[in-house]
Amino acid sequence: MPDTTNRPKRPLLAEHPTFDTLKVWVLLWSQKQGMLHIETLDDMLNSHMQAFADDRDMQYVPLLIGDREVIDKAAAAVTPKVAERYNAKHRDEDGFIPYEALP
Repeated sequence: MPDTTNRPKRPLLAEHPTFDTLKVWVLLWSQKQGMLHIETLDDMLNSHMQAFADDRDMQYVPLLIGDREVIDKAAAAVTPKVAERYNAKHRDEDGFIPYEALP
C-alpha cells in the first residue's frame, strides 16, 4: 500500500475554489542580477518545479504576490532602490549601461 502520510488531507486552497494561478501576479527580485521580474504565479510555480526537477538553483526570489495593479505599483516603488544598487555594482565595468537605459 502507498505511503500517504505526507499527502494533504484535502485539496490545497479548498476554501478558495475560484483561485486561479493564471490571474495572480508575482514580483520577483534577483540579487545576483540586480533585476526585478514580473510573471504570473502559474509561470513562477512551473519554473520552480522545473528547477527542482533539474536540481537547479533559482536566482529570483518572490517579493510580493497580488493582482497586476498592486504588483506594478510595488515594482515602481522599489525600482529606484534596485537601480541604485545595480548602478553602484556595475558602474566601473567596461560597457556599463545604467539601469535606467536597459531594455
